[in-house]
Amino acid sequence: MYNMAPGVITTYNEESKRYTATLSHGTYAGKMLGGTLVTKQSGEAGKPVNQVLLAKKMDLVNEMYFAILLDRASGGPVIIACSEGGTSIEDLAEESPEKIVKVPVDPVEGLTDAQAAQVVEGLMVTGDKEAAKEKGKEAKGGKEAKGGKDAKGGKGVEQGKFIAAQHNPNQFALGLKDACCVEPGCCILSGLGAPFGLTACWTRKAVLDKYAGGMQNYVCFQGYIPNCCCMDTSDMCRGSELGLCLEGCCCPVFSISIARLHLMDSKRIRPDPWDYQIIAFSNCLQLASCILDIIAIFVEEAREAANIVDLIADLVTLSVAGCMGAQINHEIKTDANGIKEHPVVIGIPVAQGGPTPAAEEMAR
Repeated sequence: MYNMAPGVITTYNEESKRYTATLSHGTYAGKMLGGTLVTKQSGEAGKPVNQVLLAKKMDLVNEMYFAILLDRASGGPVIIACSEGGTSIEDLAEESPEKIVKVPVDPVEGLTDAQAAQVVEGLMVTGDKEAAKEKGKEAKGGKEAKGGKDAKGGKGVEQGKFIAAQHNPNQFALGLKDACCVEPGCCILSGLGAPFGLTACWTRKAVLDKYAGGMQNYVCFQGYIPNCCCMDTSDMCRGSELGLCLEGCCCPVFSISIARLHLMDSKRIRPDPWDYQIIAFSNCLQLASCILDIIAIFVEEAREAANIVDLIADLVTLSVAGCMGAQINHEIKTDANGIKEHPVVIGIPVAQGGPTPAAEEMAR
């Protein structure tokens, strides 16, 4: 009985009930020598086989795939993990890309607790998951293995993370300023459902299912808010559907923003200037509304103005929330048949009246 795969051959002798391999003529090992090995890595031309490695066949309980590679797009390391290992990881990537977990790691910050948990969940570890996460934390470098802070402090690291996001290589398939025109129906439904937490619950779960391995990887606010007093929010309500519902109902608009940030980190999407201006405008209106409400407590004449600004601020906020929901929905629809990246196109400035770079190259 022979179990063949490109470049890897397993032989089993029915008579001796053992796995065997020999270089004698007529055997697979003999045929491999001097032949041409064609794989997805070698290309159609293939590579000549000058040596054969003989290895003892082990009885495997389970196969997993784990690799740390350099990602040219992000300019840093990326962890690739899959609960289904073997020699045909490329075929699995084409057939079931959702089973493969890709975790870009910031070379300065190192592996975070949330990223270590994401890798462990992606590998579907059945043993001591906490011990596996601790091993991942030891790879952080410069930080304590058990949740210690580095020299910058936790707040500085988080701020640095958001600042570094401006160098991410990808962008949204649909910007907030175009969402109402491209996805009008979804915009309206998302805006109407936002105050009741419906939009938040849907977007959070949709992003988790599509890009983060499902509800088992849910934590309260997905680790984007710092620890509060004695509560460790980085692992609060893990995998809890009730926790997601409470988050969506208690913080309906903020939860949509968390879903959007989670999507941006999963696909390495950089912040869009237009998107941030729209969000900042909504936040400024809410701030102005709060200030007027405080003034109205002491000045009766300001109450009518405060009510008007409250109404305007809420309408703008719900409109922005609707556009966020439409933006997330459009991104998920775009990735329906596989994760698609939308690289940021950067223009090259050309001096007025001067030749273009292409023209100069042709002249040479």
